[in-house]
Amino acid sequence: MVDPSGKPVTLRGCNLGNWLAIETWMLGGTITGKDQGHLTDILRQRFGDGPGYALLETYREHYITARDFELVKSFGFNIVRVPFDYRLLQDETAPFAMRPDAFKWIDRALDLAEQAGVYVIVDMHGVPAGQSNQHHTGRENQTPEIWDDPAAQQRFIDLWIMIATRYKDRSVIAAYDLVNEPYADYKTDITSTLRPLMFKTFEAVRATGDKHVMFFPGALGRGVTFYGDVRAKGYDQFAFTDHYYPGLFGSPSTLASHAHVMQRDFPAAQRYLDAQRAPMLAGEFNVVLDRTGGELMMRKYYDEFARRGWMATMWSYKMLKRDAGVQGDNWYMVTNGEPLPAVDINTDSRETIEAYFKSLSTIPLVADEPLRIALTSPTAPPLELPAPIDLPKSAPTAQSANGWTGVAVGDAGGGLESKEGRLTVIASGSDVFGSGDNFYFVQRAAASNQKQLMTAQVDGLLESGAYAKAGVMIRFGKPGDKSYASAPCVMVNVFPDGGVALLSRASAGAAATETKRYPGPLPRRIGLIRDGARIIGLAGDDAGNWINLGEVDVSSLANQPAQFGFATTSQQSGGFTRAEFSKVELTTVDPAKLKLEDKFQSAKHAAAETSVSWNSWGSIKLGSKEKGDFNFTGGGDSGVWQDVTVKPGEAYRFSIAVTRDGAAVKDSGAVELRLEATLAGKQVAIASRDFDLDKLEGDGGASVLSIQGRAAIETLRPLIRVVPKAEHGRNLSLRFDNVSLTSGGATVSMQRASASGVEDEMAVPRDAIARRDLTYASRERNNELKLDLFLPPGDGPFPLVTWIHGCGWHLGDRASWTHMNFALRSGFAVANIDCRLSQVAPWPAQIDDCGAALDWLTANASTYQLDANRIAAAGESAGGHLAAMLAIRNTSAGSRGKIRAVIDLASPTDLASLHSQRPNLTHAIDQLLGGPIAAKTATAKEASPIAHVSSSFPPILILHGAKDPLVPISQSNAFAEALKKAGANVELLTLDAGHGGAEFWTEPMRAKLIAFLHRTLPNEQKSP
Repeated sequence: MVDPSGKPVTLRGCNLGNWLAIETWMLGGTITGKDQGHLTDILRQRFGDGPGYALLETYREHYITARDFELVKSFGFNIVRVPFDYRLLQDETAPFAMRPDAFKWIDRALDLAEQAGVYVIVDMHGVPAGQSNQHHTGRENQTPEIWDDPAAQQRFIDLWIMIATRYKDRSVIAAYDLVNEPYADYKTDITSTLRPLMFKTFEAVRATGDKHVMFFPGALGRGVTFYGDVRAKGYDQFAFTDHYYPGLFGSPSTLASHAHVMQRDFPAAQRYLDAQRAPMLAGEFNVVLDRTGGELMMRKYYDEFARRGWMATMWSYKMLKRDAGVQGDNWYMVTNGEPLPAVDINTDSRETIEAYFKSLSTIPLVADEPLRIALTSPTAPPLELPAPIDLPKSAPTAQSANGWTGVAVGDAGGGLESKEGRLTVIASGSDVFGSGDNFYFVQRAAASNQKQLMTAQVDGLLESGAYAKAGVMIRFGKPGDKSYASAPCVMVNVFPDGGVALLSRASAGAAATETKRYPGPLPRRIGLIRDGARIIGLAGDDAGNWINLGEVDVSSLANQPAQFGFATTSQQSGGFTRAEFSKVELTTVDPAKLKLEDKFQSAKHAAAETSVSWNSWGSIKLGSKEKGDFNFTGGGDSGVWQDVTVKPGEAYRFSIAVTRDGAAVKDSGAVELRLEATLAGKQVAIASRDFDLDKLEGDGGASVLSIQGRAAIETLRPLIRVVPKAEHGRNLSLRFDNVSLTSGGATVSMQRASASGVEDEMAVPRDAIARRDLTYASRERNNELKLDLFLPPGDGPFPLVTWIHGCGWHLGDRASWTHMNFALRSGFAVANIDCRLSQVAPWPAQIDDCGAALDWLTANASTYQLDANRIAAAGESAGGHLAAMLAIRNTSAGSRGKIRAVIDLASPTDLASLHSQRPNLTHAIDQLLGGPIAAKTATAKEASPIAHVSSSFPPILILHGAKDPLVPISQSNAFAEALKKAGANVELLTLDAGHGGAEFWTEPMRAKLIAFLHRTLPNEQKSP
């Protein structure tokens, strides 16, 4: 893209969603109404057409104003996509009259953008007769009739002619986005109608003399390549657009899903764009989830789009809600800074509704500061994606082997190889699903005998997409016929992760239905039985049984020709996958003589076979809506995790057996397995999968759950998370056992790489007294801050160690990395404390909270048998930084508690120098400071322990790894030297280690820590 002077320009920005096309979910419960149409109808019915419509005009006047454009620019953006509903211009009922003030609001948007120096993409978000059945068209669950209604198509073209006639000379307009998400019913392929409609509209706009760029939109699951050779039509100033929501819709919420899009989908699209010499607009995208990279991944997307010369506008600029402030896992750049009322359009007065709408231009707004920092930082926070899987670049030329013949169905391609009883299929294709399929089918005609069994073992399937498929199929019709892509069929397929599904399409062109069964992994035996009017789907379990996945009635297809075969699709148009089949059998069988089981059994994973000690595993606490009494073997909380040393780039499978005690209850919740890595200071999901609680085996039987992911760094975190969805699900009891991590068939140790016996010693002793969830302070919006206090057996008062968790000031909680619990065995009480994370509140909130916890413990010392005169602060990484700062607080006026000793493990001590030493930490430091460090130099100094050394600093023991890749040991060296010069009591131990890890917690190191505590906090109770 170039500007009017011909200079190349990188256009990056956002959508001004919920303004000229209202999406009520983005009002976050502040107003009722399921969509814009419903909202409009209610207001008109209650107050009349004129007054009702006037309320909508008030909303539009105040929802977006000049201040919003300035906020947009503060994120480094120079373009906005302005979605509008066609009803803004034209009545939706016959005779479809144009409104007298039809262009008032588009004029307003262009004027505001021009004043702010921002370009505009004019986007028709809702079109005449509807382009899909979704709420953002203005009418949820409508039948999208534009694809079958020539009159509606002409109205659409006529509207664009009027828009072009009015705005053809407005240079503030960068482009026209002709139609948003033309996805029909999300099942039907409408590309045969979409393509000519877009071309007719393009030509009609050009006939007005308008030379603005126009975007041809992608189709759901098809991308934009179906437009063919547009350049050959003689068109110019055209481009393409598509929307990207990996990890949210259609793929798992993992880092791998984003890697797939960037490493495979973008290059595939780029090849087409290069051939057409046309740019692309990522019209909508958002990562949303912190667990898949959050703001760091958003920066990566914007940089990747810019590198390719694509335009990008995230969804969305603003969202409102009842609660105030920025929350995690959000869709917005800014939100309301104070609580908002709930307005009921069905019952509240016109004056109340109008007052609320008018307030939208003046309510305080707050920005998602971590996102703004990430997008405007001069250097991008590093976030490494998993290496892409080496996929086939092309298919074999062979199309037949041993009586089987390959057929490309739809727009797919493929080939096959047969050797030593193994069939290898290389295939492309977007999917087998919906109302039409694109896959490669290795098939032969079904025999006239109706009692046939076809079975095969799928030994492997490359993950070209999370929902790539390989399986056995019966398909009705004639291969090569035009209608064969939408033919009736029944298939049992596996996914790359080993999951198995039964899929069927009852009639030609009907939508396919799918039933999934979860146990894995590959290899997996699958099969189909054709028995007269029915087809039975089969899957093999670990015990050698055939499981009945379900039956499909095919009585209406009795007279149609049918084919048995192997179906493979890559879930990637133009990209290939590889499927390996073995043990293929096609025989005559009497289904009545087959023993079919109703549920999966496990020969390898009986729940009582082994036991797992959970003492060495970390625990996680979930939000208040997700707490429950779920029982893990050996104890635990709502989730457990373990950090394991692995090889980067290798694929790992995490498996576990789970037993459910109690009857199945529908929608009771899920067990999530996840593989995580810490990248750029943020915990991100490498692989993740949810397993429904009501589908787990009950009555003592064990279900085997597993996921697979590729390690990004040397540490991989397998995590088990229990998420109830309803109150009745909270009474279930789950027992987890037989945990395993494997790579290439070899078992990887699930224990921490440490000396024998460390796991038990690091746990809270059974005879310790636990006082959990103690509230020590309350902050804004009823945010209660808590701590967990553990007391040794015997009589106090006990000396106390306050432990502060690490992880970059923005991750973790008091249940994470509770490393000092071993001190309980030596007579010390231990308090694990929470403080506000940096994305919730910047500095000095963290030290204020730690200080409040210390003051609370001091004030309540007698209640909990603590010795207020013998308190040490300890922490690792960011927690060590806060422990040192807590000691500095000793001299602060009003401090009730005093720190007498400090244990500081691998912590930052000089934020300014660390910022320059470790570019991968700049984001975490800027977020802690509340802005870029260049504008926060005074705050950085205030938050650096090295700036506050004095002779009154309490005794401190510093441990740091010489090989620390995250916080350089020079941070501790400089801090120790400064303390020595000031006359403080300091001891520095250098370990042959990285950033934290098992080397810090060996038995000899624990003995040194206990000796330090005894020396600095004298205690009459001796260590055993």
